[in-house]
Amino acid sequence: MNMNPTILNVNPAQLKKAVEDLRDMLGDGLIATDIWDRFTGMALASYDTRPEAVALLNFVTYELAEALNKAKFPGLSRYYLIDLEDDTSALLIQHGKDLFQGMLLSNQKVNLGVVFSMVIPKMLASVASARG
Repeated sequence: MNMNPTILNVNPAQLKKAVEDLRDMLGDGLIATDIWDRFTGMALASYDTRPEAVALLNFVTYELAEALNKAKFPGLSRYYLIDLEDDTSALLIQHGKDLFQGMLLSNQKVNLGVVFSMVIPKMLASVASARG
């Protein structure tokens, strides 16, 4: 399988810019982020890349979607947030069916209201723009 980002109709330079903008918005509150091809696990843009987190979030997202379906709940939409024990949060944004973005956030350094009102909409728009 060809893993060239252009096959996904994504501009890698624009994804890299989206990650830079995210770092500017969140500062030290952003511990790590990856934007990856959901089907190959290939990171297309990252800050402090975490391949194990990519694999974990792919697995969790699949299992969560399956559980929701079996329970006859509505399916996943654009994002979900996991509050973790070490005062961090994991956020997953679905950019369509083929691109995912994971973030590890410091709850002490990030205002989650800002994440929901500014960061998520900005990332959704930035990645959509990278698709052309």
